[in-house]
Amino acid sequence: NLAYWRGEKELAEHAVLLDAPICVPPGVGSNSYAPAYEALLTTPNVEFKWAGRAGRNYELWWSIDGAEPRHIDVEGPRTRDRAISATVFLPSNGHVAWWYVERDPAAPPSCPPGPSAIYSFDLNAVRHPRRRAAGPP
Repeated sequence: NLAYWRGEKELAEHAVLLDAPICVPPGVGSNSYAPAYEALLTTPNVEFKWAGRAGRNYELWWSIDGAEPRHIDVEGPRTRDRAISATVFLPSNGHVAWWYVERDPAAPPSCPPGPSAIYSFDLNAVRHPRRRAAGPP
């Protein structure tokens, strides 16, 4: 402390300020996700992938053409970071926006669950009409 070197050797009170914990939102530094941004998919069974971190769980969210978002819970890796994968059947075609929310049970209260960036793709799946059983003539 510079005051000591100037000869000020009397005891004084000082206020010490600590920085708040650094809250890192999910997906920072990661370019590893699928479906690719603005991709065109032709199957209703969509596989979502992103980089998961050990000890965290996730909610996968999606919205088709701006409709009310839906989600599923996805368990994260237990012991080490690895890719997360979840396959979802999407019932209708359209522009799909998707994101995930990372939940870290060890995070301090000042770091609430954070959403990833919002990714999007177009879904144009071929949908076959259901066939009815042939009835009596």
